Amino acid sequence: MTQQKVTNMMYNIVQSSYQEIKKFKYVKELLIAFCLLAGIVGSFLLYRIYVVYKEQAAQNVLAQYIQEFNQIEDGQSADWQRIAGLFQRGSEQQSRSSLAPYFLLFQAEALLRENKKQEALAAIDKLIKQSANSPLLPLFKTKRSLLKLDEPDETVQKIGLEELKKLAGDKKNQFRDTAQFYVGYYYWVNNSIEQAQAVWQTLVDEQHKEKLAPSPWVGLVKEKLTHIVE
Repeated sequence: MTQQKVTNMMYNIVQSSYQEIKKFKYVKELLIAFCLLAGIVGSFLLYRIYVVYKEQAAQNVLAQYIQEFNQIEDGQSADWQRIAGLFQRGSEQQSRSSLAPYFLLFQAEALLRENKKQEALAAIDKLIKQSANSPLLPLFKTKRSLLKLDEPDETVQKIGLEELKKLAGDKKNQFRDTAQFYVGYYYWVNNSIEQAQAVWQTLVDEQHKEKLAPSPWVGLVKEKLTHIVE
């Protein structure tokens, strides 16, 4: 719907209502009030059209960039610096779109391919700040925790582990199973087998009655628990 169509629509509403308004004593006041209301509604409709247009534009750009990301992932080239730059510009140009955080997510992934962990962590931090109301926020935080665990600084590692354990212990976190898996995996690779077993067993037990959306981590965890028992 174009701006002209919205304008014509609001004009027709005002015109068709004028005959009814004339029946009232305060015609002028009612007409002014109605025109004001019509103006507000028209402005709202125009704004919604603008938002939809911007979202569609952002979606098209994101899809194009993801396609280029996948092409490099498939080995067609290795220009991750260019890809990281694309997603950075996309996040800046589409900053008012609800899709802006996803540009940052792919920027971080491209930076990691270049082994630029600090820059990737900065992109994830920015992503999390923009995703306060996103249902995927716990996953983004899990990603950040894992990046911190991979840092050479032991202090940063400890912060990452505490953040990850907090996510794993949060029963309101719908992606709790992912955090639980990685907490257990951290213990596993650091030879804290009993701690890994305890975390993973909790994951398996909590998923025992889950029928609608069973955790994709359960199969892998059960396999590792079997090795521990053996």
